[in-house]
Parts: sequence; C-alpha cells; structure tokens
Amino acid sequence: MRPPAAGSATVSTRPRSSSGTNRRPASVERGQTAAGGAGSGVRAKSKDREAKDDAVGANVRSSSRTRSAPGQPPRPNGAASSVQIARPPRATADSGGGAGGRAANAAAAELEQPHGALQSRCRELKTSTNNTEQENVKMKTRLMALERELKKREGLLVKLGLLAKNGQGLGMDLIEKLREERNLLPIYKKKAVDLQKQIDAKDAEIKDLKRDPKFTRILELQVEYASWQHEAKRIEGLMISPSPEVNPAAKREVQVHDERAQKLEDEALEVDYKLRNAQTDLDDAQAEHERCEQLFKEKETELKQQQETTRQKAVTFKELLQQRKETDQKEGECEALQLDIRKYRDELETLKSANQTLASPKVQKLGRRAISNEVLRQTPQLPETPAVASSLWAVRTAASTKHGRSSLLSQFLVQDRDADGLVTLQEMAKALDAMGCQLGMDDVKLIAELLPAVGGDDRIRWLDFLVVLDRLSGCTTHKPPSTIKSDELPDVRALRAACLKVGMTAEDLRRRIQSAASVPTQQQVDALFVQKLQMNQHAANAWGQFWRVHETRGVLLRLPFSEAAPSEESYRSWLTRCRDAVREYRGELDGTAGGLASGAFTCTSADMVMEEFQFKLTTPDVLGAVLSDEDIDDLGLLASIEPNMIDGKMILQLADT
Repeated sequence: MRPPAAGSATVSTRPRSSSGTNRRPASVERGQTAAGGAGSGVRAKSKDREAKDDAVGANVRSSSRTRSAPGQPPRPNGAASSVQIARPPRATADSGGGAGGRAANAAAAELEQPHGALQSRCRELKTSTNNTEQENVKMKTRLMALERELKKREGLLVKLGLLAKNGQGLGMDLIEKLREERNLLPIYKKKAVDLQKQIDAKDAEIKDLKRDPKFTRILELQVEYASWQHEAKRIEGLMISPSPEVNPAAKREVQVHDERAQKLEDEALEVDYKLRNAQTDLDDAQAEHERCEQLFKEKETELKQQQETTRQKAVTFKELLQQRKETDQKEGECEALQLDIRKYRDELETLKSANQTLASPKVQKLGRRAISNEVLRQTPQLPETPAVASSLWAVRTAASTKHGRSSLLSQFLVQDRDADGLVTLQEMAKALDAMGCQLGMDDVKLIAELLPAVGGDDRIRWLDFLVVLDRLSGCTTHKPPSTIKSDELPDVRALRAACLKVGMTAEDLRRRIQSAASVPTQQQVDALFVQKLQMNQHAANAWGQFWRVHETRGVLLRLPFSEAAPSEESYRSWLTRCRDAVREYRGELDGTAGGLASGAFTCTSADMVMEEFQFKLTTPDVLGAVLSDEDIDDLGLLASIEPNMIDGKMILQLADT
C-alpha cells in the first residue's frame, strides 16, 4: 500500500456529533437537575467520574497530536470543544487509485465496524449508569425524608419520657400526635425497609456496571490505538524524508541507533573481558583443585598408616593389660600365701613352746609358757548354751585374721605384766577388745568357766584359752553359719558392675577401704556399698560381713582389686573404645541401619532388654572387630539391671555422651 502524502491527516478531525461517546445523554441531565437536597453530592461524584473518563480520551488524543512526526502539518481542530478519538486514516480514491484504492477503503471499513460497535456499547453503559444513579439519588432523598420523620418521632418520645419523669400529665395535643404516629408507624417502617432494599439493589447494579470488562477493554484499545497511530505517523515521516540532513527526525533515529550500537560494542568488550578473567580464574581453580586432591591423597595415605599403627598399639596394649591382670592376680595370691605363712609360723612357735614345756620332766610349777595338763590331755566340753559357743567362735574368727602385734597372743603378752602366764578376767576382756572382738564381762566369765581354775582366783592361764580356741576347728556345735566359709569372697562381678556404673576405679576403691576403721561399722559399710556404689542390700550385707570378719587389712590382702574394678587409666581407655564403637555401629545395634530387619539389641525384644547369654551371643558379631571379649563383658556389666538381665538402651547412651 502506498504511504499517505505529506499533507494528509491520519487522525479524523470531524466534530463530535451529539451522540458521541463523551457527550452525556439529555435524560441523564434532566434527571440530575430534578434531584435536590442530599442528591447534590451524588451528582457531583457522577460528574467527577465522567470528567475523568473525558480526560483520559482527551489525553490520548492530545498525545497523538503532539507526538506526530516532523514535517507533517498540524491537525485542524473541529467546531466541537473536544476532539473525537482518533480513527485509522481513510484511503481516498486519489491516494489509492483503482484496485488499490478500493482495497484500502474495504480495509478502513472493516476497522470502522468494531470501533463503532464498541463506542455504541460504551454509550449504552454510561447511559444505564447515569439512569441508575439518578434513581438511587431519588431513593436516598426519600430515605432522608423518612429519617427526618423518624427523628421527629424520637423527639416526641424524649418529650414523653421527660413528662413521665417529672410526673406531669399528657396534653390533648400529645395524645392526638401519639394516635397519628401509632397509625403511621407501621407504614413508615415498611416504606423504610422497601426503600433500603431498592437502594441496595441499585447499588449492586451500579457496581456491576462499573465492573463491566467491556468498558475497561474500550479504554485499553483507545490507548493502544493512539500509540500505534503515533508510530505510523513517525514511520510515514521517515519514509517521506529519509535523509538525515533534511529530516531532523531521521537524524535523531540515526543518532539513537549509533548510540545503541556503541553501547552494545562496549557491552561486548566488557563481556569479553569478563570471559577472559573467568577463564583465567577457572584455570587457577583447576590447578588448585589438582593440588588439593594430591594433598588429600597424601593425607589419606598417612591417616591409614596411623590407623594401622594405632590398631597394632591397641592390640599390644590389650596384651599388656591381660599380663597386668594376671600379674595382679598372682600378687594377690602371693600376699595371701605370705599371710598364711606368717600365721602358721606364729602357731608353730606357740606349739614348740608348749612341746618344750610338756617334755621337761623337772617342771614342778607352771610358769608363763606352761599349759595345763587338763587342757592338753582332755578335750574340753563345750557348753550347750549357744551364746557361749557363738562367743568362742567369734573370738576364734577374729583371732584368725590377726598376726604380729595385733594378734591375740601379742595382746595377752601385753596384759600379762607380771609374766606369770595368768591374766584376770578384766585383762582378758581388754586383750579381746584390743584385738577387735568386743565381749561383755558376762560373756568373758562364761568363757572362763570352760578353763581349768587356778588356785581359786578369778584368773585364767591365757595359753589354755589359746589351745581351747585352736581345738574348736574339730567341733561344729553351735558354729555360726557366717564363719563356715569366712575365706570365700562374695560376688566380685556384682562389685565390678557397681564400680563401672559409678565410674569408681581400683585405686579409689582401695583408698576408701583403707580409710575405714580396722573393723568397719555398719554405717561405713552402707556408705561405701549402698550409697556410693548403689548396690542392693543383699550384696552390700555380704560384702559388709566379709569386711567385718577379715577386717580392713584382711580385705586388702584377699580382694583382687584388678577384678573388682579397672584402674584409672584402663577405665578411661575402655570407656573411649566403647563410646567410639557404639557410635560407629549404632545402626547395627538398634536396627536403624539400612537393609537390616532388626539389630543386635532388638532381635529378641523391642525394648532392648535381653538376657546375658543373648547379649554375649549377638554383641560380639557387631562390636567384636573393635572390642575384645573383656571389653564386651564389661559393657554387659555396665548395662546390667538385675541378675542375668541387660538393658541395651544403657549401652546406646554412651554414643550421646
């Protein structure tokens, strides 16, 4: 299609007809002038809204005039005060000529049809909106009149209330008004309700009309059409005069494109510079990555070597611990043997002295080292009284654990100050008390009645008493059950389990036993075994009985401390190994590892409580690679909750510490 001539106008300058889109209908103006009172504010809002709509159309048309391409003549103004919305240029017979002109006219007619239909629709919507607003104003006016009437009635009610409060009567005028109001009140209420419903319906109708998408679409198309019209004018001007020397618009276009091209070249240079820098950084990063990877492989190799060395040292340390355990056990056995040897030597010396006394034919008077023939040649008869027999067995048990200066023989030698071999009953009681066996004077007198009398005095020959105590080994009458197996240790595993649970080492256990008295009291026994080690009362009583029988020195000699509790260093290393092992294999223990139906602790019970043989059957398969059998056995003692029962949850708690 041939571009329009330089003097042709692309926007229609025809004056707006009386039915234009921006002219308000006469019916609306008559309705608005008829409304009064409170409707003036509504009319003002309606006028403001229509003025805004006219301003939008005027701005679009004015912008299309001001942005027209250079070199074209200005648009002539029509007779009307406002300019109609621009339409596409119509092709005339002169501009097109022949078939080309007819095609242009047909195209212009096709563009005019939808545009005219949209304008008609817009006029209809505005007319309907104005009519609805006019009716709304009338209804609001009527509503205001009803409200004024309502206020009058309220004033009448207030007046009646004041008269009733002051105790005054009603006049005939008030009575007549009340009768009228009584008859009119239902009518007014019904009218008010009907008017309110009509107002709500009209408001909803206005709201729907304002939200009609076709009206909004008309405004959008007007703005878009004006923009394209301006662009067509600009391109038409460039086509008519494309030379930059003649057409300033073409010159500006060239300058704009040159600036854009220069800007793109600068951006291309900057991007190329960034690309080179990025390539350099990538090369540096790859070199750094290769160096770090090589360093990582070296460190990994070094770590594997250190792990292998640590594993070998752990095996060696385990062997050393086993040897140390065997050594401690042998040392305990040696100390027990030395104690027995010392006791047998003292007894042998006593027997040698007695034998020399018996073998001497010239002894006429019994001396300090003499023993009565009645005691030597006859078996003393124990009384039938259980109290006396129990007292004799208690003295014999206590004496069997003493040696050296604390032995019963040494105490009798101390009490025998005149060295005649005789002691009084008071001296005998002091000797027994110093040895660690406290007896009352009544018990001492009953024991003295078993010995041969010495010249009618209340004195006894203390060697006779020692012989009687020694010969009690062949008599089981009234023998206390607690002394039948006095040398047998209580349950050492229970003691080790208690020490592991509270974190008590062998050194700490030895210090606590040494700090007690020679013969501990029940309070000292409970403080150690019940309060500190938290053992049950039965096990605490067994260890307390063993402690009182053998006293502190005997317990220190007989108790294998390496079995009762680990050393401080061994306990720390064992706890570290167990904690690391549980953290590493926790999934295999509780069954949370992938691909396992159940764990070592949950295969028998969901609450992880199992018997001891089940623990020893399943746990070594998981932890046996990093822990020894002794370590696993101590783990079972740590998690024991009752005899032969183990709680696996207590072992899993090591991983959280």
